[in-house]
Order: sequence, then structure tokens, then C-alpha cells
Amino acid sequence: MKKTTVKIQPPQLLPELTEIIDPDILPAMAKNCRDNGLDVEAFRFTGLSFEEKDFSQMFFRGVVLERCSFVRCTFAGTDFADVLFRSCDFSGCDMTGASFLRCSFEGCKGVGAAFRESRWREITAFGCSFAYGDFHEADIKAARMVQSDFTGSFFTHCKLEKLELEEGNFTESCMMETPLAGIDFTRSTIDRLQVSGPRELKGALVTPLQAAELAGLLGVKVITK
Repeated sequence: MKKTTVKIQPPQLLPELTEIIDPDILPAMAKNCRDNGLDVEAFRFTGLSFEEKDFSQMFFRGVVLERCSFVRCTFAGTDFADVLFRSCDFSGCDMTGASFLRCSFEGCKGVGAAFRESRWREITAFGCSFAYGDFHEADIKAARMVQSDFTGSFFTHCKLEKLELEEGNFTESCMMETPLAGIDFTRSTIDRLQVSGPRELKGALVTPLQAAELAGLLGVKVITK
């Protein structure tokens, strides 16, 4: 079968961005964004650390976030467009209802983060860990995930389309009630994947070894002679 490459545009960034290294500025921007509806646009945030801060209902446009830590912060309903996330930590964050358009994640962590009801369009992730993340009812279209870890994550009731996976780890991930047609898992790990039944697996691309394990999950015994 001929491999189809997903067409994804990288973040559209201006050549010159205003650099922010003062940790007090972004929370002030958050308040201004919510109160006045202003976008956070054309900035580079570098080396900032936050814990349990509220960045919900914000609008990021053409921004770089590099070496920033947002432990257990909330980004609920926040809109990211043309954003580059590099070596950032979003572990334990609440990103319920967040939207991502033309965003790139490089070497980022989002362990245990909640991405419920989030929307993803033209996304790349390289060398990231979203282990134990909650993607319930996420809508993901045109995404490339390379060498990224989704161990124990929840992809329940999701819409997945044009998803390109390479060396991904979906060990013990739950994909119940999520159609997997057209998704190529042959270069990824799906050990002990959780599904409701054969309906979700219809049209998914797997290796013979993966097929044997999935059959076992559905109560089918594969006998080789």
C-alpha cells in the first residue's frame, strides 16, 4: 500500500519576535486578553516557570514558547495559532476545549494533561511525552506525531483524521468509541491497546503481530502451524 504523507504547514512566524523573560508579564497579558479580547501576538517567551496559574480563554498568535514550564496551569478554552512549543512542560495542565492550529511541539511534556474536547489542525509533535493524557472527545485532523509517547492516554470518543504516526508509543492507551480507519500503527507500539470491539479497528493499518494481539483482546485465538 502506498504511504500517504500528511500535508502540514509549519507555524507562520514573523522573523523578529519581541522576547519576554519576565515571568510577571504573561499573567498580566492573560488578564488583559480576557478583559479586552486582545491577542498575544508576535512574542517569544523564554525560560519562564509557572505553577497553578490561569491562562484560560487567551489567544496566542505567531508566538514561540521555549523552555517554559506550566505545571498544573489552566489553558481551558485558549486558542493557539501558529505557535512553536519547544522544550516546554505542560504536565498536569487543564487544556479542556483548547484549539491548536498550525502548531509544532518539539521535545515537550504534557504528562497527565487534560486535552478534553480540544481541537487540533495541522499539528506536528517530535520527541514529546503526553503519557496519561486525557484526549476525550478531541478532534484531531492533519497531525504528524514522531517519536512521541502516549502511554496510558485516553483517546475516547475522538475524531481522528489524517494522523501520521512514526515510532509512537500507545501502550495501554484507551481508544474506546474512536474510529481508527486509515490510521497506520505499523511503525508504532500499541501493546495492550484498549478498544470496545472490532468496529473501532475496522480499516486500521497494523502489522501481523499487532493484529494477533488485537485479536486476542477481542477474544479471538490465533493459531499458527
